Amino acid sequence: MMSFDSLLNSYFKKKQNVMNIKLKLFPVLMTLLSGYSVSAQVMTTSSASAENTDTHKTVSLQFLETTDVHGSFFGTDLIKNAPSRGSLSRIYTLVDSLRTEKADRLILLDNGDILQGDPSAYWANYIDTLGTHLVASIMNFMQYDAATIGNHDVETGHAVYDRWASELNCPLLGANVIDTATNKPYFKPYVILEREGVKIAIFGQITDAIPAWLPANIWSGLRFDNMVENAKQWISKIKEEEKPDLIVGLFHSGLKGGIINDSYYENAAYKVANEVEGFDVVFYGHDHSPHSADIVNKWGKHVLLVNPGAHATNVASAVANFTVNQSGKVVSKTLSADLIDATVYPESGCFTKRFKKDLQAAEKFVSTQVASLEVPIDGRAVLFGSSSFVDLIHEMQLAKTGADISLSSPLSTSSVIEAGPLRMRDLFKLYKYENKLYTMHLTGQEVRDELEYSYSKWVNTMKSSKDHLLLLDDHNHLQYFSFNFDSAAGIIYEVDVTKPVGKRVSIRSMADGSPFSLTKMYTVAVNSYRGNGGGELLTRGAGIAQDSLSQRIIKVSTHDLRYYLMQYLLTKKTITPEPLKQWSFVPEKWVTKAASRDSLLIYSSKNMAH
Repeated sequence: MMSFDSLLNSYFKKKQNVMNIKLKLFPVLMTLLSGYSVSAQVMTTSSASAENTDTHKTVSLQFLETTDVHGSFFGTDLIKNAPSRGSLSRIYTLVDSLRTEKADRLILLDNGDILQGDPSAYWANYIDTLGTHLVASIMNFMQYDAATIGNHDVETGHAVYDRWASELNCPLLGANVIDTATNKPYFKPYVILEREGVKIAIFGQITDAIPAWLPANIWSGLRFDNMVENAKQWISKIKEEEKPDLIVGLFHSGLKGGIINDSYYENAAYKVANEVEGFDVVFYGHDHSPHSADIVNKWGKHVLLVNPGAHATNVASAVANFTVNQSGKVVSKTLSADLIDATVYPESGCFTKRFKKDLQAAEKFVSTQVASLEVPIDGRAVLFGSSSFVDLIHEMQLAKTGADISLSSPLSTSSVIEAGPLRMRDLFKLYKYENKLYTMHLTGQEVRDELEYSYSKWVNTMKSSKDHLLLLDDHNHLQYFSFNFDSAAGIIYEVDVTKPVGKRVSIRSMADGSPFSLTKMYTVAVNSYRGNGGGELLTRGAGIAQDSLSQRIIKVSTHDLRYYLMQYLLTKKTITPEPLKQWSFVPEKWVTKAASRDSLLIYSSKNMAH
């Protein structure tokens, strides 16, 4: 896959105002020469031209945003047991340098999804629960000024995110996270910061699509309001009561798209910036797509939209320069935004020293042996048919729930687990999310339709043996996320890739040879993301109304799915994973050749670097 630098360079060629310059470690250059800069219009009050500008002063503030860190705290990737590209330990080198120059004129923000994604975060969430939460300690050490909660933070459960929020020195924001008992925000809606007479409002929100992914018990007592309507209400109040000189949005929501229906609008950053009057800068996240742009909204005002991407490889930066008159009034302001490559910075020595014991504890945890693996498990096989990588999940889900059928998808398409000791770190390769395990009621027809929808996003309709098997884009990347590529166990079926969408899946029988019926109600094991409507496989695919899904759930697990995988493997002690071979792509001759070609394309060194 394309490297991040290549991706940015390709994007930036389309922009005339781009400086393609690498940052060095000098504070001034960090501010001035950071990859990509877009400038908003200069906004000046009508009285500015009549004033004596010699009496004015300039206040320059810099905002840095991290988002979707997903546990990338240290310079070591605990899952791969190798150096990591991005980390907060690297970002703190940048922060510390800029703070030496700017003091409190540097404002540090985080945009959520920081509590999940790495074994160190899992360790802090569920095992090391007596002391201050590791993430709170790190954020307090780095002196964040404000943060917004993300969907994967909510996924950790009330006990974890409530503890984390209470231990943070900065406010955790979420204006549209509503306490149903009081009908008021559960987290602070905004925070006001003052710097040298300049008043800044930081307003936080989270995507409203949480109920489409996460079990209701982990966000009990809460609801997630539409971002646009919620922002209209609060920004009007903020402008009237606080009269800020700058309004900053901090949104854990992507730019556009995602789940959009009568209930949810997943990625609403652009929509809020465009439709709600008042924002100067919107920092956003959630979609993991680095982006920096200047838009003119429906009110004719410039708004900067900035997203550094994920895993602490970049930082979003916005610089706001204010002209302040003798009476302390802001008479003009200019804004610019850029993306800073954080991978070029070394780890901060004081950061690594401060959290050395925490890293050692997490390393000990991930090194714990769970079982012995007789043969390798190769995640690169998951796209081309039944694979031991996914089928191990199927086997565990069926054993744990006793369900008739299991549905699961690959959460990695490149991880390889070598034969030998199977350790905790390997379980994060097999299953990287903290999903719960559901048992649901689905008819045979709904199971088939769910699979049809899955394969419609997964494979091409082949017209000849020379066509692609997989749905690939122009860069030979998968067109859709593989975590929505569900396959099934417990049934025997074929997927005919020469047939049109909706007519590919032929279910022959149950796995034990007994008849399969489209009209029969089956018990089905799924993860909580899928069971709540994630990926829309059960809604758009199987045709079940979103608000009816909860009625189909028979049982919800107490612990996360990876915990049950660990328990399953501990009882086995030694395993020899093999594909169940309960399903396949056909016709075999076409598929075999196409799979070989596509495998070479997507696993080329260029694509793997993307």
